[in-house]
Amino acid sequence: HVREGGGLVSKVLTDDRAGLEVMDVVTSTDIENLDVTPFDPSLAEAEDLLSTRIGKEFILRDALKVTRSHYDVIVLDCPPNQGNLTLNGLCAADSVLIPCDPSPLAVKGVEALVHTITAVANRLNPDIDVMGVLLTRVDGRNRSLNEAIVTDIGERFGDAVLPVRIGINSSLAKAQIEGRDIFAYDQDSRGAQQYRDLSDAVVAAL
Repeated sequence: HVREGGGLVSKVLTDDRAGLEVMDVVTSTDIENLDVTPFDPSLAEAEDLLSTRIGKEFILRDALKVTRSHYDVIVLDCPPNQGNLTLNGLCAADSVLIPCDPSPLAVKGVEALVHTITAVANRLNPDIDVMGVLLTRVDGRNRSLNEAIVTDIGERFGDAVLPVRIGINSSLAKAQIEGRDIFAYDQDSRGAQQYRDLSDAVVAAL
């Protein structure tokens, strides 16, 4: 569970006068060594406010300069679009993990994001790299459709597709409803094992 405290990421992104770092708005959790930023309903509004700021692409990057020295790994969970929030995330990131469920629309979305990452690498953040494409919400009951789309994804992205897959799992859904991480809720579930495999793959890629 997330403990009380922290602040709003939207304020870090939109308030010049505050001069906040991301670490100024984090709060701790019940998981040892895991801090998070609290839920921020104002982030949607921040999307529009960012467009008026000078150097809008680099605001998050600059707000992480000191924060980086306090953490081994920082995860930025970006919206599935190509707006100002996602652009800030890409300009601040060292590597990008791209989730993709096995659907034609999702595949097109990944292609669009890869083009955006390439543009960011060429113009704004030469250090960014694609860690890989992660297949999510894979339904074992619909194998023919899954495999057809997975084959298409493999042909499009080749070695960038991670060997780990996250399937549809009832324990994952129930853990989310209860506000608990999957390891605290059901550490022996298939979903928990898949996320262990993913964390191993991510650590190996860092």
